Amino acid sequence: GRLAAGVGEGVAVLGPAEPTVARVQGLWRRHVLVKAPTPRGIARALAILKDAPRPTARVEEAWDVDPQGIL
Repeated sequence: GRLAAGVGEGVAVLGPAEPTVARVQGLWRRHVLVKAPTPRGIARALAILKDAPRPTARVEEAWDVDPQGIL
């Protein structure tokens, strides 16, 4: 989609995907994994995601730029 087209070559976008634990305390969760050969590619992807329109007013975000594991 828009994210994959906007970040450039060498950047892989996986997701959004439903995690193993998809709902926590009444909130639905989704994962998007961005892989890039340089930090600049990650920064471009984060900027595009942060500027994307939200489906509702109640969307919470968490960013982990160096995840050790994905739950």
